[in-house]
Amino acid sequence: NEDNTLTQHLLGYGIVRHIDDYYDFAIDVIKEYVLNKEKLNKKLETVEDKWKHLCAERCKIEISMRKMVRNIIFSEFKYNEETARKYVMKKIYNDTTSKRKYATYSLNDLFDPDKSQIYLKDLKILINGKWDCFAIFMKDNSQKDISQEEFNHMMDVLNQDRRFDAHAKIPDENTIQIFNSIIINLNACINTYNNLIMN
Repeated sequence: NEDNTLTQHLLGYGIVRHIDDYYDFAIDVIKEYVLNKEKLNKKLETVEDKWKHLCAERCKIEISMRKMVRNIIFSEFKYNEETARKYVMKKIYNDTTSKRKYATYSLNDLFDPDKSQIYLKDLKILINGKWDCFAIFMKDNSQKDISQEEFNHMMDVLNQDRRFDAHAKIPDENTIQIFNSIIINLNACINTYNNLIMN
């Protein structure tokens, strides 16, 4: 019925949460959403502000995605750490040097940027390797499904845009809008994951 559809819609956006036999408004989620939206829509005046914005948002999304990817892979392999670890090694640490260096690392260590070299491009590889496990969480800001092709394009844009600060290129307004749109949609995927595992 219509009430159930609305409830499911609000759950999908993370506005309400289901706890035992009742629904509760997730005020913190709404507050965080409004603050993030306001920050992403803020006019960036200087080149330094633009670089800072691109770097900070990319880092935040990478941290959140790293946690999500690790948890989904661990779950996919029935919480068998060794099997999940082998998958990660095969996908992103498969050259001779990496195999030797990371041979004794735990799954957590392989996802720890202080211990391992894991980047957005690696998360993209891991997600693509098990797309069926991730597809359920791939919903954009309007809860529309994100295809594998769309996801790959978004990740490619984020990886491409990291060159701005590295090469002192000045991003234009259009580039920043596209970047912000991608950040909003990838955050929506992470929120979908967080909401589904909380219920």
